[in-house]
Amino acid sequence: MGARQVGYAVGWVVSAAKRFFLFPVPHYTRWGLYPQAAIIVACYSWWALCPVIPGASITVLGFMAVFMTVRADKFSHAERVVWVVLGFAVMVAELRSLYVERDRHDTEQRVEMARQQREFEATLHGFESLDRNSRNQYETTIHRVDGVLKTTQKVSDLTERSLESITGGDSNAYFDLMYVNDYVPVIWVQNSGKYPLRNLSIQIMDVNKLNILSESHTPQIPTMQDFDNSTQNVNIGDLGVHQTIRIPVNPAAHGDDLARYQISYSALNGGGLESVVVRVGKDGKKYKAVKTGGTNQPTEKETVDPNFPLNANGKIW
Repeated sequence: MGARQVGYAVGWVVSAAKRFFLFPVPHYTRWGLYPQAAIIVACYSWWALCPVIPGASITVLGFMAVFMTVRADKFSHAERVVWVVLGFAVMVAELRSLYVERDRHDTEQRVEMARQQREFEATLHGFESLDRNSRNQYETTIHRVDGVLKTTQKVSDLTERSLESITGGDSNAYFDLMYVNDYVPVIWVQNSGKYPLRNLSIQIMDVNKLNILSESHTPQIPTMQDFDNSTQNVNIGDLGVHQTIRIPVNPAAHGDDLARYQISYSALNGGGLESVVVRVGKDGKKYKAVKTGGTNQPTEKETVDPNFPLNANGKIW
């Protein structure tokens, strides 16, 4: 293409532009038409190409208000009508942008709330799973501890029974003075407990004989030799459960008493003391009174035969 043709084309374009822009519009001036056209093109381009921003239309309305104030006395009737229509259109666009922004904000809030709800439910499920695991572990631990405690209790009970079997537990030795064929005196020793008595030794003191020996010298106070001569020591060893042995004795009579003994014993689990006295009643029969006490029987116990004769002082002992 030559320079002449280019110049011709440029000239045609300029001529066409002049004819277009200078085309007469009825009831319009150029300064009334061009600002309205520029505002229409600018607003349409902005709203079509860019996101709707609340407040942008208010800015355009402000600019239009300023321009209309400056040219208020130069507007034709048609220009005023178009400016009112443009203002209404911009107002509608602003309201639309507010609704669109509100809907977008509501949608974002719903999405965010749904996300937070999912996260909360996931966290809650995690806590529930953790709580279930904790309860299961707690129940397992309690079950194990309960098993350990039961085993410990069984071992403790077994140890206690073994220890009681070794030491004798709460078993006691009981004594009874009997007359075989009504004239041969014998002291019976019996273990009536649940465990054997270990290392059982018995000391039998004839109280009547001790009184007779102490009265045979002056002053009439028992000496150590008197105690030795009136005491019989018997070392039995182990006495089984419900086992009974007999110890022959030769009691001395003194005063109202046909026989009077004080019997003490010691074993691995403790010891005890028993006093027994035998008297003859007016009917010629023998009557007995027994008083016991000891380590495993701290409360003194007294057993007296019916019609037991009292001494000169009106007492049993």
